[in-house]
Amino acid sequence: MNRSLFLLASFVCGIAGFFAGRMFSPVARAASSLTETSPKGVGVRAKLADATNAGSGAEVDEGAASKVPSVAAEQTTKQADPFVAPRTLKELYDAIQRDSGSPADARLAVMETIGRMNPEQLETLLTAEANNPDFFRRMRFDFQFAARRFAEIAPQMAAQLWLQNASLRFQADTLLGVWAKREPRAFVTWILALPADSQRATASVVGGIAKSSPEDFAAVAPLIADTPSAPTAARAAMQSMIASASAGADPGGAIRYAESLPAGPTRNAALAQLAQWPGIDLKQHPEISESIASLPREDAIRLGRDLGKNAADLPAGFARDAAFAASVRYQAEKDFPAATTRMESLVGTPDYAAAARGFVDATASKDPAAAAEWALKIDPSAPAQRAAALERVAREMFLKNPDDARAWAEKAPLSDAEYAQLTGRQRQR
Repeated sequence: MNRSLFLLASFVCGIAGFFAGRMFSPVARAASSLTETSPKGVGVRAKLADATNAGSGAEVDEGAASKVPSVAAEQTTKQADPFVAPRTLKELYDAIQRDSGSPADARLAVMETIGRMNPEQLETLLTAEANNPDFFRRMRFDFQFAARRFAEIAPQMAAQLWLQNASLRFQADTLLGVWAKREPRAFVTWILALPADSQRATASVVGGIAKSSPEDFAAVAPLIADTPSAPTAARAAMQSMIASASAGADPGGAIRYAESLPAGPTRNAALAQLAQWPGIDLKQHPEISESIASLPREDAIRLGRDLGKNAADLPAGFARDAAFAASVRYQAEKDFPAATTRMESLVGTPDYAAAARGFVDATASKDPAAAAEWALKIDPSAPAQRAAALERVAREMFLKNPDDARAWAEKAPLSDAEYAQLTGRQRQR
């Protein structure tokens, strides 16, 4: 054979082999199945064809192209099967994994299939998964993607699905958030008809309204002022303002906003949160201190833990105690001598009990005997703080040396009740 003809034949065979390999590879088959069963796929191929023609210098008559369907589009119309939506995620994966050439292909196919499902089909799939005993299955990307899609195209149906399935309570932000931000008044009106436990479960969603738009929350706050979610949302609104404030910025606007909210728990929660305003002088804002003093115990403790630097300026109560405990705990971990000096200065003051609790928490694991001395100085008039500190000391002692722990309990100046609490038995006289 002529050498030139031989080279030409080899070149043609190589090109044919390349395209045959591409055609029958798993990835190619997966990509083909994704596009040929989807109207979107026709558009993608058409754009690719246009780009190829443009690159080759060929002129494209767009008007003619819109009138005459391509051969590929015509074949797709003939070959595509009617879309059958999966009823469970397992069905979805079983169908996709037959053709997917890689995990990336499978993930893309999952998202495309979910994107084609209508609200009723999504409701069927999500209901089936809500009844699946595997909790972590509902944390996967596929379930979350389907839930977000459902909430986007049918927000009220998504809300009913959430309400009717107790296993979806932790999905409140995913299933309710879109409706809440899109139509806050309609959403809070719906909340008012819910049982108390369901109202509490929507707290973070209402907080999302307040965080993204304090103005929208202020408009609906009077409607939900008596619900458990209102104080949570009020705190979220203030956190949004605090996050954008620079040190030394005037808190006047934020205070006026908080005072515009309904009186009671909602307003108190908002004003109290402003104790975290950067650089604020609480002595200049008695309205904030009064609100802190009015907080429920758990809310006050949670806020106080973040206010260690302002502990001495807080009103007496749970928030101040939590702030002193947090402040001394942190100081003892970073600068033990300075914390010891501070503790000595607090002996005999109303703040000693809370401070000692923080000091013991920070030092008991390192030196339980020394921590015990500070714990025993807590006055019995603060029984909760004293009991917690003594329990921490006894536990750390027992972990290090059980015999030493028993000997300490026998000799320490404990009340009969404290002795019984720490040892589990009555003291022998």
